[in-house]
Amino acid sequence: LVNRRRATHDLHRYLHLSRRHCQPFCLVLIALDCFQSINNQYGYTVGDSVMRQFGQILQRHFRDEDIVAHWGGEEFIVGLYGSYQSDGAKRITQLLELVQMTVFPVANHVQIQMTMSAGIAAYPEDGMDLSSLYAASNAALYQAKASGGNCFLTPSSDSRSTV
Repeated sequence: LVNRRRATHDLHRYLHLSRRHCQPFCLVLIALDCFQSINNQYGYTVGDSVMRQFGQILQRHFRDEDIVAHWGGEEFIVGLYGSYQSDGAKRITQLLELVQMTVFPVANHVQIQMTMSAGIAAYPEDGMDLSSLYAASNAALYQAKASGGNCFLTPSSDSRSTV
């Protein structure tokens, strides 16, 4: 996955293209649920392995032209150029199902099942620049996590969207 610096550059470029060509754009912030407990119970090496495997799932799930990056900690960011919020919601619903069914094999024959939460913000409805879209998707993500996780929310969501 690309790093935060590269992703920020690419996300700014996609937003510029969205404005210029009147195209939709979705910014998705994703976090693994209860990830700190994996590090606490199994150690950081196992946590790193789960993160790598999750990153591979993200790369396979999204289009080549989508921006998929590790943002920091247990958070990942996805930029979907040419996608409306409903398109992003459909993709994240599929991803929630996939992650919920995935068994992450780690050291010493340990297998871990994870869930994830996400916040989806759309240009221009939820923000006109990366900073405002990030703030909107981050607020939605933390609401999703606070409501129990394994779901996604949008800034205008009235309820949880789960699998």
